[in-house]
Amino acid sequence: MSSSVWSDVPRRIATIAIGVPIILVILSNQITANLFFLGVHLLCCLEWIRLQQSFSLQEFALFASLSVATAHLSQELIPLGLLLSVCMLFLYQFPSPSLHLLFGMIFLSIPMAAWYMVAFSFRHTVSLLLIVWNCDTGALVVGRLSRSLGLPSPQIPWLHQISPAKSLAGIVGGFLFGIVTTMNIPWLWRYFGNDSSNWEDHTALLGVVLSTSAILGDLVESAVKRTTGRKDSSKLLPGHGGILDRFDSSFLSVVVYYYWCLQKGN
Repeated sequence: MSSSVWSDVPRRIATIAIGVPIILVILSNQITANLFFLGVHLLCCLEWIRLQQSFSLQEFALFASLSVATAHLSQELIPLGLLLSVCMLFLYQFPSPSLHLLFGMIFLSIPMAAWYMVAFSFRHTVSLLLIVWNCDTGALVVGRLSRSLGLPSPQIPWLHQISPAKSLAGIVGGFLFGIVTTMNIPWLWRYFGNDSSNWEDHTALLGVVLSTSAILGDLVESAVKRTTGRKDSSKLLPGHGGILDRFDSSFLSVVVYYYWCLQKGN
């Protein structure tokens, strides 16, 4: 039991060791950062479509085009873009509209719109990725440790129904890791000589909100995978699953982060 729980750790560590330095270099340039998130967006669209039992290239092209176009609209036009996209997908699927596609259009387009705007700042992009990915790590490590050590963890029926691998202990671990990471972000940027003044007054509260939204985002995607009978969105990232699996925790958090840390300061 214990060995099987941790069997994917070497692959996870190898993927992180190779991927993180590459991502940091890409994000350090505004052009490559935007191209990076465009790539993430397209791969998320592909993986979302692939969660269905069958899909066509035409279906992916329409879905991805509408999602990317909607995400690049101005903030005022995003609701209109989403409405038009949903209508077009409904007509495309008529008379059997796919709720999976319609939900995916909203679940992917709005967060990616926020990511494109956050990507203009290396500091903000790295800060948010650190928070949500450490939240994921905390949930994974604490959840697996509690199972390996046989520690009691109350069973929550609705949580088990979404994903048998998720536990209350894991959620608490993710929550705490996310808060601790958020509270240490100002120190991190001061260490590297960057201004972090706009973080000082609300790190604890922001950590609570971002950790909660990261956990909710992960649960939403887990519920979608559960209904489609898939464990991972793809096998692209060894030990981690797909791009959608890696970014799902950020889909709610990035919207919160954008309005809290970027829009608030404008």
